[in-house]
Order: sequence, then structure tokens, then C-alpha cells
Amino acid sequence: MADSSIAVASIAATAAVVGGGLWTFLSNWLNIGQSSRKDALTRLDGEVSKLSEELSTCEARHGVLETRLRAVEQRNGSYFALWIKDRHRRLVWLNDKAFLTLFAPLGYARDELDGKTFADLLDPVAAAEIENLDRVALAHPGATQSVLVQLHPDLQFMVVIKVAAIAENGDVQYEGCAYSPGDPDIRAANGVRRQVEQLRLSADNLMPGD
Repeated sequence: MADSSIAVASIAATAAVVGGGLWTFLSNWLNIGQSSRKDALTRLDGEVSKLSEELSTCEARHGVLETRLRAVEQRNGSYFALWIKDRHRRLVWLNDKAFLTLFAPLGYARDELDGKTFADLLDPVAAAEIENLDRVALAHPGATQSVLVQLHPDLQFMVVIKVAAIAENGDVQYEGCAYSPGDPDIRAANGVRRQVEQLRLSADNLMPGD
């Protein structure tokens, strides 16, 4: 009886020692796992913070570029009515000159123009002629096509220039430009362009040949 009691006590003590060691091992393992996860989360937080800073820098640079592009467009494109149409010939962009010279005189608000075609907005006969110009431009992508047309009875005759191009997403887009030959600003712009071309020609003539 005493021997059996000693045996039971010995087994209990052994179980306590082994069990305690196992619990300590499991506890340490769990702590190590938590520590590793914390280290991983800390690294991820650092990487996210770094990427956020890089994104902010890129957005700031993008904003600067957009500002410069708007300035260039206002300075060099303000004399000409410019617009872009998608492959369905719907307006997706136009500059202020296009709105002020083509659509505002007809009573349109700017927010009424997005997604509309010239057939929706202008004289049907003139719109059909512009669509024909689009087809010619599409048949010769990258080449300019032009026509002198009165887009609406309430508008003066204008030279319309079209180019069919491929957008970054692979879709066809139509880039358009219109101007009145009698516009004083256009005459001044053409005069400046001729001066620039002459200066470039003079510079080329002064450069030594290869």
C-alpha cells in the first residue's frame, strides 16, 4: 500500500514536471509567434508609411505638372478651339476657347456638353460634314484633315481641323481644332508661328553640317 502511494506520488510529480515544461515551451512558442507577428506588422507599417510618402511626393509632382500643362494650354492653345471626341464621336474634353466660341453662343452650359456629339449640338448639315471629316481622318490616322464650314447659322465660318489618333487605352479618339481665319488673335498667332519657323530655319542654316 505504501509502495503504491509512493508510485502514485512519483507519477504525479513527474507529470507536474513534464507538464510544467510543456506549458513553458508552449508559452514561449506563443510569445515568440506574437513577437514575430509584431515585428512583421512593424515592418509593414514602415513600408506603408514609406509608400504613402512616395505617393504624396508623386501626387505633388503630378499637381505641378498639371499646373504647367494648364499654363501651356492657356498660353498656346487659347487662340484655337480644341476638343477631343471618343470613338463614338462623343465629346470628352474641350478647352475654354471651344466652349466660348462654339457652344456658349448657342446657349449651352458647359456641363451639357460631356458625352454629346456634334449632331446633338450643332447644325445637322454641318455636323454631318464634320462626321465625314472624322471618317477621312480615321482612314489616314495621324494626318490632319480640314474643311471650311459654318457649324451653325449663328456662328461664323471656321476652319475645322481633325486628326484621328489612338489613345493610351487603345481606343480611337478624334482630336479637333477650329478657328476663324479673320480672328485677330489667330492672325497674331500665325504671325508668331511664322517668326518662330523663320528663326528655326535661320538657326538650321547657321549650324555646321555633319
